[in-house]
Amino acid sequence: MVLKIATITACALLLSPLATSAQTFNFKQIETESEFRELVVDRKLVAGWGTLVIHSNGSISGKVGKNKLVGAWKWSGKYFCRNFRIGDQKDAGTDCQKMSVDGDHLQNIKNKGKGDGAVLTITK
Repeated sequence: MVLKIATITACALLLSPLATSAQTFNFKQIETESEFRELVVDRKLVAGWGTLVIHSNGSISGKVGKNKLVGAWKWSGKYFCRNFRIGDQKDAGTDCQKMSVDGDHLQNIKNKGKGDGAVLTITK
């Protein structure tokens, strides 16, 4: 039960809007796979809920609290499409997201830019 609550909380944080009262961003959409690979792929992404890496081989790995995050991704048109699973939970389903950057901040917005979004920090 604790794992389920932690997973639900992490997913909510991952997919919900990020309040940025102390900081404003000027995000620019990533429009090509080559740009995405250059700016994001194989770098550690950090958020309050945990970390993840979008790997060049099409896999995703990370940690949400003490739970392992695993998944896969591909680029489609102007969107990052992913599917992932946290711990022993059912997979989250495929979603294509609008990805934008401002310096070392990455914004992802679900449902091709029409859904909820979040901001992660890109590290080396």
